[in-house]
Amino acid sequence: IRTISSRTYLKQKDFAATSNLVYHAEPLAALAASCGAEVPQAYLNRGWQYLLSNHTHDANGGCAPDAVCQDMEYRYRKAMDIGDIITEDAMAHIASQLSPAGQETDAMQIVVFNPLPIVRDAIVQVDLEIPRQHQAAAARLVSEQEGHVTRQPISNEKSSSFVDSIWEVPRILESNRVKFYAEFTKLPALGYRAYTIVPEQAEVWQNETMVTGPSSMENEQLAVTVNSNGTVDITCKTTGKRYTQLNYLRDQGETGNAWKHMAPTFDETFYSLSTTATIKVIESGPLVSTIEASYNFAIPQDYADGNSRSANLVELPVEVRYRLEKNAKKLQVTTTIDNVAKDHLLRACFPTSLNTDKSVADSHFDVVERDIALPDSTGWVERAFGTHPLRTFVGLSDGKNGLALLPKGIFEYEAIDDQERTLALTLIRACRIKLAVSEEKQTELPDVGIQCPGRQSFSYDICVHAGTWEDAALLSEAAT
Repeated sequence: IRTISSRTYLKQKDFAATSNLVYHAEPLAALAASCGAEVPQAYLNRGWQYLLSNHTHDANGGCAPDAVCQDMEYRYRKAMDIGDIITEDAMAHIASQLSPAGQETDAMQIVVFNPLPIVRDAIVQVDLEIPRQHQAAAARLVSEQEGHVTRQPISNEKSSSFVDSIWEVPRILESNRVKFYAEFTKLPALGYRAYTIVPEQAEVWQNETMVTGPSSMENEQLAVTVNSNGTVDITCKTTGKRYTQLNYLRDQGETGNAWKHMAPTFDETFYSLSTTATIKVIESGPLVSTIEASYNFAIPQDYADGNSRSANLVELPVEVRYRLEKNAKKLQVTTTIDNVAKDHLLRACFPTSLNTDKSVADSHFDVVERDIALPDSTGWVERAFGTHPLRTFVGLSDGKNGLALLPKGIFEYEAIDDQERTLALTLIRACRIKLAVSEEKQTELPDVGIQCPGRQSFSYDICVHAGTWEDAALLSEAAT
């Protein structure tokens, strides 16, 4: 069954709404309740009702007509909004209970929350509105536990914003808006830490950066090079293992439906390896550096007569951002595609060259190990395929070296039984809604949403590591 790759944009919305309720709203509401807040049970129930209303059989599978899926998008937005409001209210209540002892009367603080059940480090973009009288061009964050927080400036500008007052009439605060990246370390599990904001009138200038060349960057764990075709090479400094030509696109024909993938009788497969990308550095600093590759990927416009792909090619604009953080063991990837084609299966591919015959991927209750080689399905009712579900990670390892993919709301992978031991993530499976109204007759709906047209964006991390998935703590890596 291939419904996990139908309407992948809905799968990503489901992942985001679920994560917001499970990892933000619920734990922070519980934390606030321990500080005397009332549990927003009715509001939480409403959020879950919106989310679970999308989990009916064909709706959650992405098989339903466009009108149904548009209603689903509305419910996902409502679930996200409710999760955001509960989270903000919980944080505000906890912050209001913090003791001001030892602080100046005009002191400013920021409270950083970690809703996960693990101690973690985090690099976060901080956005502050500092009252104009401080004439702030920058700001330091100070805590008893960490001292001064390491930062990377982004911007500062004059601004104004609405703030609440005790009279419940919002006031306009004339301010300076200061944005920067901050490195927080050892944030307590399911907890928080308060930092004092110290305005500074002088801008912060930094020469340090992880960028090492026009298309390369490096931190304590990884060396990264973006290639001229938009792929990326990564070296794991712990093991010395180098992975090359990662994240190329592979496109095949699709004549199936929301439930099943079928290739045209005379299929053609297209690869982005021969494209020429424009490479540019868009962020450069000691905490965060980002390199962008953009290119056009030419593929057939549709499946023509159903037996072969169209001879007319269209160009898919592709933009890939590779983001590296200080000391990170993973490279963050955002791939954005303007899908102007129909009837195709588009996947991101990662040749690992690892000597293994097993893949591992997490599910809701377990981490599942699967054979890469397909079983002999002769005589079976349905042919065996190599695609499988995942939840937050899939990986290959030879025991000494490993490569894992940590996607955000992409639920279908394949470990391809080739010489390179390629891992593939399904980004788009653009198909049609074909219904069997009887054993002899099939009808096709005119709905085009299932073709996933327009700009589609996908986020996933590439984690290269030593040892096995347990050694690399991939469940925790995927959670952060």
